[in-house]
Amino acid sequence: MIFGNIWQTLKEILAALGGAADESKGWIERERLWSVAKTSTALVTSFAVKATAGSLRSLFLRVDAGAPEATYYLHVVESSSLPADGAVTHVVAPIKIVKLAGIDYERSFDHHSCGIPFAAGCQVYLSSTEFTKTISAGDFLSISARYA
Repeated sequence: MIFGNIWQTLKEILAALGGAADESKGWIERERLWSVAKTSTALVTSFAVKATAGSLRSLFLRVDAGAPEATYYLHVVESSSLPADGAVTHVVAPIKIVKLAGIDYERSFDHHSCGIPFAAGCQVYLSSTEFTKTISAGDFLSISARYA
C-alpha cells in the first residue's frame, strides 16, 4: 500500500509541474510541452525560430540542390531578430555543411526532452564563415523547428 501512496503523490507533483504519468509502463515521464512546430514556407536565407525566450527542441534542415557547391556553416544564434553581419552569440557551435553541386543536403538535430534554452530569441541562418555572421547569398534553406 505504501507504494500506491508514493505513486499517487508523484503523479500529483508531476501534474502540478505539467508532466504526465504513464502507468502502463510503470514509470513517470516529465514532458515539456513542445507546443510549436514552425516550418519555412519557401526557400529562405534565414529563419526566425522565435523572437522571445524559450527552448529549441529540434531542427530539420535542407540546403537545396540549387545552392552553389561550397562550405557553409549553419548558425543557431540567440537573438530576437536577425543580427547584423559580424560577431554573434551562438546557442550551439556552428555546424559545418559541405554542399556538393546539384545535391540536396539534409540534416536533423534533436536536442531531446530538455531542449537548448535561449533567453532573447532564436535565429537560424547559413553563413559562409564559421564563427561570425556572413550570411550566404541566395535563398537555399528549407527548415522546420520545434520549440517551446
